[in-house]
Amino acid sequence: MENKVQEVNISQIAFISNRKNLIAACDYLQAPDLHGDPDKCPASLHARYSRIKLILTDFEKEPSVVMSYNLEPSEIRPLYQKICMLNMTERSFEWSVTKDFSSFDSNRMQIINITRQSKRNDQKFNYPWTISIAVGTFIDKKFQPKKSAKKYLSDDEIQKFFGDIVSYISVWEMTFGAPFIRNVIEPYKAKRREEIIARAKAKKGQSGSSQYAPTAPDYDGFDDDPL
Repeated sequence: MENKVQEVNISQIAFISNRKNLIAACDYLQAPDLHGDPDKCPASLHARYSRIKLILTDFEKEPSVVMSYNLEPSEIRPLYQKICMLNMTERSFEWSVTKDFSSFDSNRMQIINITRQSKRNDQKFNYPWTISIAVGTFIDKKFQPKKSAKKYLSDDEIQKFFGDIVSYISVWEMTFGAPFIRNVIEPYKAKRREEIIARAKAKKGQSGSSQYAPTAPDYDGFDDDPL
């Protein structure tokens, strides 16, 4: 069990634990590579696979079950806003995301569920929130879990947990953003401007010295297309 906890601590942002289970959020954020994967978006400061990994560990099972799920920063922020609003009410809530691995020649599925049930039979729950992660397959259009773990949380616990994650993402973006724009995005845009100017000059040269040849625009003050 100790090895599992140490493994989580490598990049841990936030965690809540007791003798039965543990939930942790780990930093798997990464910056985009403008000269690499074209699907990466430099304007967001996050690479295509920039993620926060949620790890659920069930210590009651033998052997202990460790489940994980990767969430995008763009998924976490609106989820946190909903959690904050719901904690001031007695409303129920359900949120889930499913990953389909069928493209890898498998019918394996991975699901994360975050639910809230504040009351049952007019009795208020002390731990209304449930976070569960499951891995399984779809058989006859029905999900059959093979492995799962869950944790119950209070209103305060889940709000603090996701609040710490959102704060970490914001600090990561602010810390990384300025040098990334200065050292990566701006040189990248300058290089593109040079390429545009070179193409314009080459085109002007091809047009010859005809008096009717169009004059190439001055690109020195040209602002490149938005990234």
